Amino acid sequence: QVRVPEKRDLGCSRWRYNFDINVSDPSGAIASKYVQWYVDLDPRVRLIVLPLKLLLGYTGLNNAKTGYLCTYGWVLCVIAFLQSRSPPVLPAF
Repeated sequence: QVRVPEKRDLGCSRWRYNFDINVSDPSGAIASKYVQWYVDLDPRVRLIVLPLKLLLGYTGLNNAKTGYLCTYGWVLCVIAFLQSRSPPVLPAF
């Protein structure tokens, strides 16, 4: 259930990009900056996340409505994995 006003599925079907717009909750922008910070810190994050995102999209495993993690959740899993390596690939703050 959405608690804030939201416009859903404004994506372009030709390119298969779907997105949601939320104008009253800043947490999405903060989350985006968090991920962008890690991508800027180490380009390998992008090299892992983008193919994973494509794979999850094809298999349907990135849909929180059906019981799976959303894309952001999978990205957090990748970041946590890279932080837990020995030595860590990414710093944990």
